[in-house]
Amino acid sequence: MSLLTDFISEVKVSGLMRTARYSVIMPFISSETDENKDPKLVSMFCDQIQIPGLNYNTAPNLMYGETREAPYQRMYDNLTLSFYVDNEMKVKKYFDDWQYSVQNPVTRSFNYYANYIKPIQIGVEDIASKTKYMVELRECYPKTVGAIQMDAASKDLMKLSVTLAYKYWIPIGGYTYNETDLLNKTNDGLFSEIAGVFNGIASSPVGGLLMNYGLTGLQNKLTTIAGYNI
Repeated sequence: MSLLTDFISEVKVSGLMRTARYSVIMPFISSETDENKDPKLVSMFCDQIQIPGLNYNTAPNLMYGETREAPYQRMYDNLTLSFYVDNEMKVKKYFDDWQYSVQNPVTRSFNYYANYIKPIQIGVEDIASKTKYMVELRECYPKTVGAIQMDAASKDLMKLSVTLAYKYWIPIGGYTYNETDLLNKTNDGLFSEIAGVFNGIASSPVGGLLMNYGLTGLQNKLTTIAGYNI
């Protein structure tokens, strides 16, 4: 009974998040006409979106005893969004322009990857419109812009489905770390392992012979980068 009381009390104080409270920040896409260059309108017309998930590819790893599933690669599913289409078709033109930046519709030549990828931010808000959680998707581009079904007998609003491919996502805001810190920690761990290897080489019987063949220069370079005294 105490657990139920604690649950009710927590819900009354903190509340529960709603799936209808979200925001999305779409990137600026260059186009030939200024009317297609306002990403705020596109963000405003987004009526469905997903918070991206994360999945690991695994492989069986049998050493002793039972088989373990060991992760070896991160996998990210494509992101599907739905948009209401405005009366001027600006939402549709926005994604047309983005797709045209991937491949020229006339020459059929594909552009450089770095020229069409963009970041997208997705925020989760509470009922007071305060952002409680936010992620940024890196290297996005529209993989699929869905067909729009027209129907003379229908009075439904026009909607557009878009599937975005992206490389990875990271949480931003409200965390005790940032991406730079994570990269620095990763590099520290890597160079620490390298330092251990060089220490082993230097203390081995063939260490002096290896150093004479140019290993010293590489050792000094890594020492400078990592800040270790090897």
